[in-house]
Amino acid sequence: MCATNEGDPHVLELLQIILIHLQFGFSFFLLFKVVLITFLRFFSKITKKSIIDTLREIIEVDGLAVFVVLKGMSEKDVRNIAKHPLVMVGSDDEVKSREDTNIHLRYYGTFPRFLREMVFEHKLLSLEEAIKKMTSFPANKFHLKKRGLLKEDNFADITLFDSEQLRDNATLKEPNKPSEGIIYVIVNGKIVYKNGKLIENIPGKLLESNCRYTVEIICILSVYSYCHVIGLYVSKGISTN
Repeated sequence: MCATNEGDPHVLELLQIILIHLQFGFSFFLLFKVVLITFLRFFSKITKKSIIDTLREIIEVDGLAVFVVLKGMSEKDVRNIAKHPLVMVGSDDEVKSREDTNIHLRYYGTFPRFLREMVFEHKLLSLEEAIKKMTSFPANKFHLKKRGLLKEDNFADITLFDSEQLRDNATLKEPNKPSEGIIYVIVNGKIVYKNGKLIENIPGKLLESNCRYTVEIICILSVYSYCHVIGLYVSKGISTN
């Protein structure tokens, strides 16, 4: 998820929500080095090797591609922030092969999970609001022309799903397990996914964006949030009530 402030009067409200709900999530990252060292010490005792040799073996066994899933946030915090009108939704992942299991659960499950939890289960957003956060809002914010809306002369990027069957299935053991309830995926007017099966069409293309200013705002907000939370947490402490 990401947010920008380009003159939006709600940005301070969003920052306040982030600071309150993610204070311990941010402080979690301060403890990451401690957790990592503790983890390595534990395994070094089991293997009876030095921490450096243990780390080297872990990296070698995993083909120089060590992947870690950390649980540093609560679902309640994420939902409180995700429903804010300034927040957009993205999978935050890159293109991988279908056989690759060294991936995060969000790679296959982000959008079905967001819809299921935010709309159908907790009813924190309407379906229209949730869809906007995934489509027209980010397309407009990142200046992706003719994307994000179903209208004449736009590119036909369409996902047809069954709301009653929609759910993410990705797990830590099977992170590349496809979600259920997606009937069709159409990219640039061509069907690429139908009833659980990929179709060997490759109509997609790299999308260029002229949004350097927007990206800089996102980075500034992130840095400000981290620094401000850390400063308050260390100097004063923050009430969670």
